[in-house]
Amino acid sequence: MASETNRELSKKDDPVEEQPESKPSSLGDKLKKIFFLCVIVGLFTFFIIRRDLVADVGTDFIDWLAGAGIWGPVVLILVYIVATLCFVPGLILTVGAGYAFTQAYNSIVLGIVVGSISVWIGAEIGSTLACILSRHVFRDYFEKKAMDNKTFKAIEMIIQDQGLKLVTLMRLSPLIPFNLLNYLLGTTTVTIR
Repeated sequence: MASETNRELSKKDDPVEEQPESKPSSLGDKLKKIFFLCVIVGLFTFFIIRRDLVADVGTDFIDWLAGAGIWGPVVLILVYIVATLCFVPGLILTVGAGYAFTQAYNSIVLGIVVGSISVWIGAEIGSTLACILSRHVFRDYFEKKAMDNKTFKAIEMIIQDQGLKLVTLMRLSPLIPFNLLNYLLGTTTVTIR
């Protein structure tokens, strides 16, 4: 009898077990989801199919950054935001930014500092927007996928206790894709601060 009561109490305290009642989606919400999903899938498909064109554009973009002056970091930030939202790996942009700004400023230290700050700002804004999109636009889809996964349920419970530590460790892990993590964290109780 006591063990049944303990199980009932632990279920009440278990935040993963409690699922808030979801209200039916309106037509506008469904259209928003479809639009964003089509844009992301379309861009992702384009990048896969036209890798050669993307490589040429990437090289041209890096060359342009080197001669763009003050607009180089601003444009890099905007491009990095879009790349983060569209699951484009940031390694090429990051390394390219360091190279381009080193050429632009004729200084390795200044080029790396400007490139690093620009990439960091773009990645932070892109990550935050991906988390917000996940939380408000794609929440139902990602929540269904994530809550079927025992590992993700455990991560959710740990995030509630040790949110900052766990998110930091997951960000540093090479096993978890950065862009996917942005969307998955939007389905957790982690706060955006």
